[in-house]
Amino acid sequence: RAGPPVSPILEERFGVTLRMDPAAIASALEAHASELAAPSGWLIEHLFQSVVSIVLAAVNTVIVIVLTYYLVESHDAIGAKALAVIPPRWRDNVLAVARAVDHALSAFILGQVTVCVLMAALYAVALSLIGVEGGAIIGILTGLANFVPYLGLATGLSLSLLSVGLNYAGPGQIVAVLGVFAALPLLDSTLITPKVVGDRTGLNPFVVIVALLVGADLAGPLGLLLALPTAAVLRALLRLWLESYRKSRFFLGDGAESSPGSEAAAAPPAEREQPPTA
Repeated sequence: RAGPPVSPILEERFGVTLRMDPAAIASALEAHASELAAPSGWLIEHLFQSVVSIVLAAVNTVIVIVLTYYLVESHDAIGAKALAVIPPRWRDNVLAVARAVDHALSAFILGQVTVCVLMAALYAVALSLIGVEGGAIIGILTGLANFVPYLGLATGLSLSLLSVGLNYAGPGQIVAVLGVFAALPLLDSTLITPKVVGDRTGLNPFVVIVALLVGADLAGPLGLLLALPTAAVLRALLRLWLESYRKSRFFLGDGAESSPGSEAAAAPPAEREQPPTA
């Protein structure tokens, strides 16, 4: 049975009668219960997955920090034990390679940290000048996240647009934000990173740019992240190889390493000068 009119105003002014039928509504809900439950189930499932992902990310971060601490603390002991199993005749070469790789990676990390600090300052100043609310904080976060390719750009652009949207002052500010996040990454990739990281690692700026382009083409963001440390390590190993090559008999020639007395020592006994006899 239909219930009373839902809206007497519609009935009085427009002659439209709307009546609620509880039985029909219950029947419709029962017939479409599975369809109605699907969106809520999807929402609950994805919400649960998001919570689990956040918890796992936090746990993994803690594990990485703890493992890094223990690795740094036991670095010398691990190195000594690893060196003890290397045959003595190879130890000098292995130590030379390990020191070269360590120096190259240290130089890369120092250079990248310098780049992050410079980019943080540039982003903070630029966002503050165009009037973004909290621009200094957003700029610092953007610069620090710049260590991972695209993470700094995505973080800074999202936070800046959110801040501009919450404090909307016209489309000009949005255009200014887009201009900042178009100009500064271009400046970083073409001038700051090639110059700073190149000077630290000894890589030519041209080599830095080529390494970044090749890494991005081969493996995307991961290739960008690994391109410069890989190039720095390869350069260090190449320098070691060149030093060894320049000291080799092939480079110096067959007689380059012979001493003045080596010919007499190598002569047959019959041809050597005999001492005078009494």
